[in-house]
Amino acid sequence: MTGFDAASAAVQAALDAGARYADARVMHRRYESMSARNGEIEELTQDESLGLGVRALVGSSWGFHAVPELSGPAARDAGRRAARIATASARVPGPPIDLVPSAPATASWSSPCEVDPLGVALSDKGDLLVGATATMAAHGADVAEGLYQIWDTAKWFVSSEGHRIDQRTAWNFTGGASG
Repeated sequence: MTGFDAASAAVQAALDAGARYADARVMHRRYESMSARNGEIEELTQDESLGLGVRALVGSSWGFHAVPELSGPAARDAGRRAARIATASARVPGPPIDLVPSAPATASWSSPCEVDPLGVALSDKGDLLVGATATMAAHGADVAEGLYQIWDTAKWFVSSEGHRIDQRTAWNFTGGASG
């Protein structure tokens, strides 16, 4: 199920459960880092997370629910739960909430990225770090360290007003130190 599909299913489930407005966000984040010291790889970290969050408005009360997966049943359940939480909260009425109407927005954006850094072989990235620390040592460094960190994040947003927005950001940090 795509990010848009999961978010849409969650929003529809919230509306079906009584929400007058709902939106959902999906985020998929991948992270990788590696460090080397004095010509040896010291650490490798790889992490990936995925989740869907839903907001639902019933009366003047909001309900929120999130799940760590994008299956159809999980997305629909998240929408229903957000609406149920909003319904329970609405038992104690608050001041009216008037949403500002807006024309549905459809947009997509990605940060420029010619080569997916997470697609480069770990051995190639490790060789670069080891080589950089070896070069520092060859030039007199007693301690030579190198590291990189890579983040790749994709987000999808869908609202009951018709908004459908996605973005992908990819960035990295590379550094070295010697002493």
